[in-house]
Amino acid sequence: SSNCLSPLQKVNSTLSPDSVRRSSPTLNPTDSSLSGNSIVSTSVIDCIQAIAVAGSSIQQMKEQICDAVGKLLAAERTYLLDVDSASGQMSLTFKDPLTRSSTTACFPLTKGITGLVASNKKKENIQMAFMHAAFNRECDDRLGSPVSAAHSVLAYPIMIEGAVIGVLDVVTKISPTEKTPPSWTKDDEATLQIVMPFVSAALKNTLSIVMREKMLKVGVSLNSELDSG
Repeated sequence: SSNCLSPLQKVNSTLSPDSVRRSSPTLNPTDSSLSGNSIVSTSVIDCIQAIAVAGSSIQQMKEQICDAVGKLLAAERTYLLDVDSASGQMSLTFKDPLTRSSTTACFPLTKGITGLVASNKKKENIQMAFMHAAFNRECDDRLGSPVSAAHSVLAYPIMIEGAVIGVLDVVTKISPTEKTPPSWTKDDEATLQIVMPFVSAALKNTLSIVMREKMLKVGVSLNSELDSG
């Protein structure tokens, strides 16, 4: 519903691919954000490059981020939740497992592992997440996932200018050789730590494009009214 939309969702609008390509800043995977990391794998670079392609809307950008990070870390599920500190809520747009239609679910910041991450502004790497005290069963129910499916959670806050605007939630590591899903490792944490600045930059860039496009449309509308008057 509209009353649980985050600031990101409230400014979201679909842009033409041409306008996005013209105005999108470029993220360079060889820039100073990677200094100090003498060896960066090709898969990490591929992930960053996939994130760096501007989405035509905030929602598309979030989907690109989830797809790229999920592929990089071999995750069963990856979510990007919006955080609205002013209202004390998080929101997640997803496809309803029954109707297959797009829907938005809202949760208070006081609930869940993602709420813990947003409130503390710190990452969480939790094994057997479905047994953790902060685990939000309501969220998994809404997503149509069995509670026991959340074997492990690796969640990072998404920061822009010191404020938490979202949480990247990477759930259940896939292993082709182990029956029980393994836990997220320190290497997984380090890999995602490299990628997170690019996640923040991609969302900030796309948000700037959306807002710029809205301002241009308002300007065109005003000019048309003045011309007709």
